[in-house]
Amino acid sequence: MTTKVVTPFLGTNDTQAILLRWKVRQGERVEVGGELCEIETTKATIEVQSDAAGYFFPLVGIGETIEVTQILGFISATPDFDAKAYMESTAAVASEGPRITKKAELLIRRYKLNQSAVEAFADGARITEELVSAFISRQQIGGFARVGVGAGRKVAIIGGVGGGGALIVADTIARIGDMQAVAIYDRAAEFHGKSVLGVPIVGTTDKLEGDLKAGYVDAVVIAFNRNLEERHRIFEELAGRGVPFTNVIDPSADIRSGVEIGIGNIILGHVYVGACSRIEDNNFISANVALEHGNVLGSSCAFGPGVFTSGNVTIGNRVRFGTGVFVEPGINVGNDSIVGSGQTLVTNIREGAVLTSRAKA
Repeated sequence: MTTKVVTPFLGTNDTQAILLRWKVRQGERVEVGGELCEIETTKATIEVQSDAAGYFFPLVGIGETIEVTQILGFISATPDFDAKAYMESTAAVASEGPRITKKAELLIRRYKLNQSAVEAFADGARITEELVSAFISRQQIGGFARVGVGAGRKVAIIGGVGGGGALIVADTIARIGDMQAVAIYDRAAEFHGKSVLGVPIVGTTDKLEGDLKAGYVDAVVIAFNRNLEERHRIFEELAGRGVPFTNVIDPSADIRSGVEIGIGNIILGHVYVGACSRIEDNNFISANVALEHGNVLGSSCAFGPGVFTSGNVTIGNRVRFGTGVFVEPGINVGNDSIVGSGQTLVTNIREGAVLTSRAKA
């Protein structure tokens, strides 16, 4: 069997990338999950991993611009694979006209599948209803044993595909040794059947509890952070039904002595949490945030990059901070406040305040 290596989904705003480097040579043996190459978008560097074991044969050169779903190379069961002959044979098959049944077409439309991904899965075979059903099963169930990650806690990501939160969280989970991102649930149907950094977008949260019972998922985390009321509502609803949440904490975060952290929190790269601080549940703390000693942070808050609080600051629930905010010692920030980028807080902030300039609330 020959497996195609294709450019993965790059995010909602990127359709092209640059091939930075191959990590294996032509004809070299690779295993499932082995790193094949690195590609670069306008926002991130992405590693492409092997979906199969076999011998690798590239098609694209270093430095070339590549498109989403473009074939980058092949993994063959034999070391004498002829990529040129294979491409010619598949082109000949394509010239014969469509090789897909009407029932298969209906199934692809019903589940809003990516037809290019189905064709890659078919590997030249006629696309039938049975083959599409097998593809769906792999995407929704078998795909949960995600290629390229070892054993660990299986974490599902809720939302954030359109806004980039799912990308950030999936990238952070990939850096955590005992955790693997196995699925993304998002209500936007146009993303279903796609993937983010190799993590399949499997549908809405209507599937979640069934997947938990089946053992495909161990715990979840919420990735979107723009609508904090919605973030809070979903957390409370799912937690109230017994859905387990987990913390996703980047390995570079500096968590000092005596810190208490609740559940469902996302703490990104190079965050500092000072001694004896307390963080409740369901917060999204972006990179390079510093919460000094003795801080108390409520639930369902969101921080842009570069927020710095001094000691003994108290922050309520559902508070949003922009980028580059400074908070003086002992300040209280009320529930449901919005603190715009570039603020320096020197007085207490009342509940529900919106600071869009340097004016005091």
